[in-house]
Amino acid sequence: MPDKVNIQRNHKDTIFHDLFSDKENALSLYNALNGTAYPDTEGLEVVTLSDAIYIHRKNDVSILFQDRLELWEHQSTENGNMPLRGLLYYAHEMEGILTARGADLYGKRVLKIPAPDHYVFYNGLAPVPERQDLHLSDAFAAPKEGYEWTAHILNINLGYNQELLDRCPVLDGYASLIGYIRGYQEKGYDLSRAVDQAIDRCIKEERIKGYLLILYILQVGR
Repeated sequence: MPDKVNIQRNHKDTIFHDLFSDKENALSLYNALNGTAYPDTEGLEVVTLSDAIYIHRKNDVSILFQDRLELWEHQSTENGNMPLRGLLYYAHEMEGILTARGADLYGKRVLKIPAPDHYVFYNGLAPVPERQDLHLSDAFAAPKEGYEWTAHILNINLGYNQELLDRCPVLDGYASLIGYIRGYQEKGYDLSRAVDQAIDRCIKEERIKGYLLILYILQVGR
């Protein structure tokens, strides 16, 4: 790659969002997570929360499919508040969905709403288990049964959850790219050069090649 690609410091979030806001990629990840094999994106809607002002945070990708609302986040630091954040995201998403449907919350009829699922894809430096569930109830100041929200934390650093990555080549490509960038930085490369080297390597290995070539063309054209 002859010229350096201009990379933002929040490149992990940006790339994750770009990749899985694409419906085909989102379907691949949905199938990989749920053990399904839906062949096309008909009925799949990307409903990513544009701006949760009250918590000053954007979630990465949300999709509405098969009567489920799936919240997917990338995370590079450990955070015990993920279940609470997920609950707030879901509530905010549902507010928008119900408003768009003209739903009447005060009517007698029970409103059917999409079932939630919250996955956090972790690729930070701190060691964490391959898979773990964080529960909202762990944060309750007083014990209370019957109310729960679960954030499924999946470690996608190189060497973890390979079966899942094999089922979703796009996620595998993302995890490889971030792992390669980190590896080159550990060799002493600055971020820009590390990214260049990692992109070259992923393209040669046919990992998210199409996305990376488009990214490169867009950057060079600026």
